[in-house]
Amino acid sequence: MDDDAQPLHVFDLPQLYMKPSAAEILRALDCLAIQPHTFNNGKSTENLPSIHPSGVAQYLTAIISSALSWLDSDELREVVWHAASTRLCERSGRTARPSMSRVFRIPMTESTEISVTLHEPSLTSDNLGMKTWVSSYLLARRLSGLLLPPSNLLPAMYKDGRPLRALEMGAGTGLVGISFASLWGSAASMHLTDLPDIVPNLAHNVSLNEELLLKTGSSVTTGVLDWSLQDQHEVEGQENMMLYSLLTPYIRRIIHDG
Repeated sequence: MDDDAQPLHVFDLPQLYMKPSAAEILRALDCLAIQPHTFNNGKSTENLPSIHPSGVAQYLTAIISSALSWLDSDELREVVWHAASTRLCERSGRTARPSMSRVFRIPMTESTEISVTLHEPSLTSDNLGMKTWVSSYLLARRLSGLLLPPSNLLPAMYKDGRPLRALEMGAGTGLVGISFASLWGSAASMHLTDLPDIVPNLAHNVSLNEELLLKTGSSVTTGVLDWSLQDQHEVEGQENMMLYSLLTPYIRRIIHDG
């Protein structure tokens, strides 16, 4: 959309008293969609017209509360109500927002980058591991710096002819771990862990990025790691802690250097 174009007002959208078709209402609701924030310098792949926020909540509420009796079927009415409810939830804070997928661009070199797709379910209870935090994004973007010499933070890629085995604890949605695996490729095998409620979505995000991981030759697995469980299997081998020992001083340096 042209940056100089004036935003539309809800009065420019299909009005219910005119009995618009379901297709017309759904197109208007698409224009009202709030795209998930991906921290990518405000870049967006969408080319939808801008809508002035004044009156939007009332417009959506009017659609939800309307019987939509002029539409042909209950199925069409349900589709419209669901779309309008989704648009309203998007304006009601993160905990009310429905599940969403976001694409994060992570640099591999100064001139190349990878795209990591992550699914984030609706936030329920205190499962904050379902959210991709900005700190994860900032750390993922700094990982490529570990590949540039000189670096005393990066251990030997191979030990006794074997790839580096890396473990991430509290992987959340998997942004850091998937980025790490994609950067190191076949030189490392990556195991992402979190609490039982978080791991299913974590595994789903790994599958969403299967094409990227295959392209980079990466090996990524997921599993539950809960230190509060007495019968939790011990992680075998010092190498399995490599990512933790690798990232700890790096985080410390980031904090110190700003």
